[in-house]
Amino acid sequence: MAKKCISIAGIVLGAVMSFAGFLLLINGYSLHDPGYAAFGADFYTDIYEATRASVQVLQDVIEAINHVAGLMLLLGGLVVILIFVWRLADVLKSGQRVPALSGAEVKPLTISETKCAKCGAALSEHDEFCPMCGEKHLSK
Repeated sequence: MAKKCISIAGIVLGAVMSFAGFLLLINGYSLHDPGYAAFGADFYTDIYEATRASVQVLQDVIEAINHVAGLMLLLGGLVVILIFVWRLADVLKSGQRVPALSGAEVKPLTISETKCAKCGAALSEHDEFCPMCGEKHLSK
């Protein structure tokens, strides 16, 4: 029962990971776009343009990280789901009942007239030791 619960929890965790990866791929994370500005002096305008270019490079790096992290979460979640579905299938298979044998397959245990030399208990032809006292049975 505990393995079944752990497997189901793992499947849910994988689904959450996949969903988070999907959201990260779609929405992502970005910085605020500073827009364009012009100042009266060329020095300030040039500094602003350099800062703006740096921010654009940083945004490109963040976008690439978003795509990689989103894909990793999405694929990792799918792998986790597959692993725990496999485990759940094994748990469910092991919990199945063994089908009953038909009457033709059941062979009755025959008891021979052999008795234990020590305690006198009846022994079957398949007994190597006496079930009552543990004495070794010598077969003919």
